Amino acid sequence: MPLMTIGDSLEPFFGLWKGAAAHQDMDTLRHALKIGRGNHRQRSRRSRSPLSKVEVWRQDLEPPILSLSIQCSLFRKLSHPET
Repeated sequence: MPLMTIGDSLEPFFGLWKGAAAHQDMDTLRHALKIGRGNHRQRSRRSRSPLSKVEVWRQDLEPPILSLSIQCSLFRKLSHPET
């Protein structure tokens, strides 16, 4: 999706920014920040582990790849049900 202009000055942008900031769900945002900090700490600890970079990448990528594989399999079964 291309970027869309919202005027020829920054005032409309700042107005939208203030509106978005005022309507944030702060409880959800705090929870997301807590998860993000925890993930960052885990990565920091992993970087000191004796595993090679390839092994660390593999550990990071295997769960999403497996999940995607399961989703594709399920999609195929739903798209082409055996009759």
